[in-house]
Amino acid sequence: MNIHIYQNSKIKNLCAFAGCILFLMSCNKDLPSPTPIPYTPVNSSSTSIGAEISSNPNYTIFKAAATRVGALGRLSDSSKTFTLFLPDDNAFIASGISLDDIPLLPITTVGAIVNYAIIPGEQFTSADIPATFPNLQLPSALTIGVLPGTTVPFNLTTFPSKNSAFFYDNNVPVVTPDLKFRNGVIHIVRFVVAPPSQLLKDALYSNPDLTYFKAAVERADSGSTGLSRFDSLLNYALTN
Repeated sequence: MNIHIYQNSKIKNLCAFAGCILFLMSCNKDLPSPTPIPYTPVNSSSTSIGAEISSNPNYTIFKAAATRVGALGRLSDSSKTFTLFLPDDNAFIASGISLDDIPLLPITTVGAIVNYAIIPGEQFTSADIPATFPNLQLPSALTIGVLPGTTVPFNLTTFPSKNSAFFYDNNVPVVTPDLKFRNGVIHIVRFVVAPPSQLLKDALYSNPDLTYFKAAVERADSGSTGLSRFDSLLNYALTN
């Protein structure tokens, strides 16, 4: 009986993390293959990112997650190129996720964690990240739908940045940058970089210090309908 209570409690805790991601996942589509951008491997290395993840004991949780959603084979393909903001086991544990949790999380949540860490099609080293505003905006491998009226997939973006002392992905610091492999580069991050959990409307309208801004949006929307309304755009994931 105690075991069942513990398992139920564990699943409830994981659902709190999953809830931040699941609402974006209902219209996931497969990501098209990125255009390869070849480069000369450092030290003539023949190791792919996927092979490194498979063999390194520090990456067992990401390996399990990537295997579950079918991403490990993609990261092993040396004809493709990737930038990977990789949470090692310490980063997963610091984020409240253990190896035993990976089979318990919804597969859409696991896919969101893995694909949001992957930038397909090009390698970005720390030297490529500007320290000036605005931050670099890069499409991740996480697809949340298609652009309206088209078949073009919409990929959730991530924002690498840098200042004089630190290198970040979104607000998560990179602890080990520029690990180069045959098909791209790995940056080890301190925590799991989770996809955004709110729309702009949620964030703005729930803030008690932004009531004047909300009133201004409502005034600006007077007489407008549909997606011509600012309110509609703020509540639409593809325009956030």
